Amino acid sequence: MKRTNFNIFLLLLIFFLAYETIAIKLNYFSFTLYLFSILLISNDFQNDRLINLLTFNYNKILSELAYNNDILKLTNILKNSDININNLKIVALADIIQKENEYFYINKGSKNGIKIKDIVINEDNLIGIIIQVYPKLSKAKYILSSDFEIISIIKETTCVGLSKYLNNNLVFVPIDIYSFEKKIININKPYSVLTYGYYSIPTGIPIGYIYDSNSLNITIKKDLKNSIHTLVLRRL
Repeated sequence: MKRTNFNIFLLLLIFFLAYETIAIKLNYFSFTLYLFSILLISNDFQNDRLINLLTFNYNKILSELAYNNDILKLTNILKNSDININNLKIVALADIIQKENEYFYINKGSKNGIKIKDIVINEDNLIGIIIQVYPKLSKAKYILSSDFEIISIIKETTCVGLSKYLNNNLVFVPIDIYSFEKKIININKPYSVLTYGYYSIPTGIPIGYIYDSNSLNITIKKDLKNSIHTLVLRRL
């Protein structure tokens, strides 16, 4: 009888591990990822303290956190000289708990101050925009998904356009295509694409890089598959 119970337990364990492996690989719901995200950031009081430090005293938190800390890796993006942190609010530290082809979910919601149109970043670039908010959960539109677009600008130029997902590629679409070549003639490749900043979207958040001025395809440095920890930001 004990042997039978052990065999059943072993079979269930193998099934569970197989499901988790497939779920993580195919971006289905993963119990392990969900529990990991809850355990990883579970102290709301500590989170609030870190957010306050990040918002009001960025330099202080840099000196307090160890350099191998995941939160520090996230804040490194804010050292970008194109970002004015005085006009930026860090709404929440959040973990991605479920990934789909065009959307993803984070483990923070309205109780944490998150609102629709807040942006979600990893340590390298923008990865999405919040489109639905629940009390303890939020849904974001992934940057590499159909119908995604955001007003952006090429760094060190006045060239403004849309970063738009077209034909399975994120593409920079200049507003004034005729003056585009003149505006980038003195800029070295790759061209860095940043958020332009409007309404609640902060200015200067990295989106990606353009390596080919003919196609104007944008390559993002770190995509959704390689992202777990995120910051949710809002323009003040």
